[in-house]
Amino acid sequence: MPVETETMRFGVIADTHVPDREPQLPEALLNALQKAKVSRILHAGDASNWQVVKVLGQIAPVTIVQGNRDVLMQMHTPHDTQFSAHGVHIAVTHGHRTMLNYLVDKWAYVK
Repeated sequence: MPVETETMRFGVIADTHVPDREPQLPEALLNALQKAKVSRILHAGDASNWQVVKVLGQIAPVTIVQGNRDVLMQMHTPHDTQFSAHGVHIAVTHGHRTMLNYLVDKWAYVK
């Protein structure tokens, strides 16, 4: 098996909620991702707006999965994704799995 020589650096974020909770991505986040020279950005859901993906995509390629709020904001992305990088298997998911799971979790939290 060939040895990978290039280091991969991932930026992992979730729940950016733009613009439903925040007007835009924080400059500090964007600066940190640029400074870290990430190879790829993994967004684990609740981007809430395709503009988030566009802005992040100017820094590095973006892999995004669907969060519970994304459905309400008409963002249709995969529920989860899996891939390998340098022989390491990586899975990305928002965590609720389905809207029913989200509602059960939310009810338990409120209760």
